[in-house]
Amino acid sequence: MKNIAISENITVKRQSGIDLNIDVYDGVCPTSDSQINILLLPGGSWLTANYKPLAERFAIPLATLGYRCITAQYSVATEAIWPAQIQDVKDLLEWLDDTVNLSESKDKRTLIAGKSAGGHLALMSPIINELPEGAPRIAGTIGIAPVINIGSAIARDDIAKILGPEPSNQSIRDASPLEHITPDYPPTLLIHGTDDDRVNHASTLEMFQLLEECNVPTDLLLLAGKGHSFDSEPEISKLMVSVIDLFISRYIS
Repeated sequence: MKNIAISENITVKRQSGIDLNIDVYDGVCPTSDSQINILLLPGGSWLTANYKPLAERFAIPLATLGYRCITAQYSVATEAIWPAQIQDVKDLLEWLDDTVNLSESKDKRTLIAGKSAGGHLALMSPIINELPEGAPRIAGTIGIAPVINIGSAIARDDIAKILGPEPSNQSIRDASPLEHITPDYPPTLLIHGTDDDRVNHASTLEMFQLLEECNVPTDLLLLAGKGHSFDSEPEISKLMVSVIDLFISRYIS
């Protein structure tokens, strides 16, 4: 196994003044001319953001393949409502660009990956460039059992926890990745189980079709008979690491 540098419990200052905690698993060769970062965001129904399990499943295996992986928390709904979470991602990207990246001469690219609610954030991350002052460009997104259409994925009362009381239909649409797909959307990998009873994979299929219609480089992995927590299975997470590596080699490297 390739040696990787691990830095845990790093504090990232946010514009809101509330700190975020992250871990970094660095497998980038110091002499390499290129550097690919993968920001990994956990699920948790926007109520928790426990990023620690992402290490064994994804960050460490991917780092051994030569990537720099950052597992991170973000604001949960009890702390702040949307769009605070996407601002968190912007702050994490800026921290990554300022702190973790190596010399300016390196070819640096960053992907954002997430599971479930974290997958929603990953697939919403391209709108960061619409925020004030913009942010480092995102090279690709990876959605694992992602929440894509908030309006159909969760109950109306739960939507209010995320978007605030009495959200309008327009605000619900604005917080859904399906509403932001254009030909400029970055290359995307979608992974979902066909027996997911928490987040139906139909929205993932819909997003895949829309991305293809916009000629966005896109890969789709459907796991037959798998539910929402398929990534906790060692053989499945191992397969996913291989698929992510292949996706990056096809569209990002």
